[in-house]
Amino acid sequence: QFLASTHRLVKDRGRLIITERGNQEEEYLVDGDCDVSNLPFSLEMSIVPFDGNVCRLPKNEAWFDKRGLHFPLKLRHWRDGDRFRPFGMKGTRLVSDFFSDMKLSLDEKERIWLLCDGDENGTILWIVGLRAAHCAVVNTTTKEVVKLLANNAENPRS
Repeated sequence: QFLASTHRLVKDRGRLIITERGNQEEEYLVDGDCDVSNLPFSLEMSIVPFDGNVCRLPKNEAWFDKRGLHFPLKLRHWRDGDRFRPFGMKGTRLVSDFFSDMKLSLDEKERIWLLCDGDENGTILWIVGLRAAHCAVVNTTTKEVVKLLANNAENPRS
């Protein structure tokens, strides 16, 4: 990649891509009353009693057991070395490997947001609009569900 003060030129899979340089250090706290109006998507969060009914969710929606979360949650972009445990898998994966498997360009990767727990590790809960992690899983002992809905989230494969 070649960097200028406002733009970047990237050679990606035989293509040359020019993009504006964004602020990859942006972070937003999510606690239900947060202002995420600067984001390119809307994020709705609700905490509701769990009725025991679990269904397959669309990629732009994620549910978590409230007892397993530490608030406020945090929205941020991915960083080198980020790992998460995709829902339904036993082990962890590098977020960069997940992105590579999806054949995302560098620009696409940098536009995707991660929802992280407020714990000291900043555990990745959801690659917003793409894949939930196997954290704070809703099960038969769940009493309250944190429901998140991302409208118009960056999904390069939709």
